[in-house]
Amino acid sequence: MAPSPTPNAPRTLAELADLLKDDEMVKVAVHDATYPRELLVSNKSNGYRDLNAQIDLSTYRRIPWEDNIPFFLVYFYDQGDDKPLPVDPRSALAKVTDEAKAMGWDCMTGAEFEFAETAQSAEAKSFVNLTPLTPGNHGYSLLRTTLNKDYFYDLYKVSSKMGVEIEGHHTETGPGVFETALAYTDAGRMADNALLFKLIAKSMGMKHNVLPSFMAKPWENVGTWASYLSNRQLSGCSGHIHVSLRDKDGRNIFGLSKEETAAGGRKDAKWKDLQYISQEAEWFLAGLLEGLKDGK
Repeated sequence: MAPSPTPNAPRTLAELADLLKDDEMVKVAVHDATYPRELLVSNKSNGYRDLNAQIDLSTYRRIPWEDNIPFFLVYFYDQGDDKPLPVDPRSALAKVTDEAKAMGWDCMTGAEFEFAETAQSAEAKSFVNLTPLTPGNHGYSLLRTTLNKDYFYDLYKVSSKMGVEIEGHHTETGPGVFETALAYTDAGRMADNALLFKLIAKSMGMKHNVLPSFMAKPWENVGTWASYLSNRQLSGCSGHIHVSLRDKDGRNIFGLSKEETAAGGRKDAKWKDLQYISQEAEWFLAGLLEGLKDGK
């Protein structure tokens, strides 16, 4: 299932041609690779063979900080049989959501980011002892956002212009930490929005000389940054992904009816902790535990 379309997204190639008739350039992308690595599908042994990329018309946006240039995400296809590439994460997600749709279910998600910022050059400081954007341990602060209001509000306004709607945007507990909650939407659109928000945060950071970091642990528990909390252990960056399934009537598949809840929950639940979620929710949790190994 393709992500829900952005506003004004073209539906046909004819509409695309009309949309871009006054543009000289178009930007298409999947996402920046964090680390260079060999891929099984395209590597040194097979001559780094080409793949076909197909523009996803539903992802049409314009990039406000790059002269409003048109922007699209793509799907990758294998040149041999022109089928969606299984290792393409957008195609993999579309396959799963299509399967859920065939069962009468819609996959819905929300994502929240808790990320750290510094106004210093990480390279100039050899990537250590960075000073946070704001001092102290101020979650949900009105005052701390005023210190860097141009950057803070640009994150919100530019995200909205890019079709990445934000539900909540505030400081979070910890020196130099913001939290941004993206508005709940279908899983395909949310996956795109989550990656695009990181792009927006880093691009706005370049504009305002702020370096945002989404690394799990961007600082050590020693030195300048940690001294704001008297060298206590500091948490790293964080985030949440909220996931639910709903049927064609909008009912939450993971929940119980009011009648079932009032009657004491699900009678066939094997454990007390599971009696107030549906059988489908129990299966979903079991799938997560099976699929997300802890590395041990």
